[in-house]
Amino acid sequence: EIQYLQEHDLSLKRVKNAVQTTSKMVGKSIQAHRQSAFLYVRPKILANHIRAQYNVSVVDNVNRQEREMVFGRNQHRRSLALDAKRIKEYCFEKEKEKIRVSQIVTDQIR
Repeated sequence: EIQYLQEHDLSLKRVKNAVQTTSKMVGKSIQAHRQSAFLYVRPKILANHIRAQYNVSVVDNVNRQEREMVFGRNQHRRSLALDAKRIKEYCFEKEKEKIRVSQIVTDQIR
């Protein structure tokens, strides 16, 4: 699982940040709502890793019916969709943002 994360350039810190940010977007901090906050993760390897690492409820089957069973009839819309690709995209955007911000700061210093 660690190897998978490395291959897909998903460091644990990045995954954790993406997990926390996505949970906040739904208005729930995973830390505060370990029981009620579900995380929607694919692929299964990544889901298992996050489940073990961050002690959160993780659903790894992207099947609407199963999602409804877990989240309740209308709750599935609020469930978090967070797959490896989105984590990667999210992290990449964040990295770009950081670089951009640091460039602005260095320009101001000059």
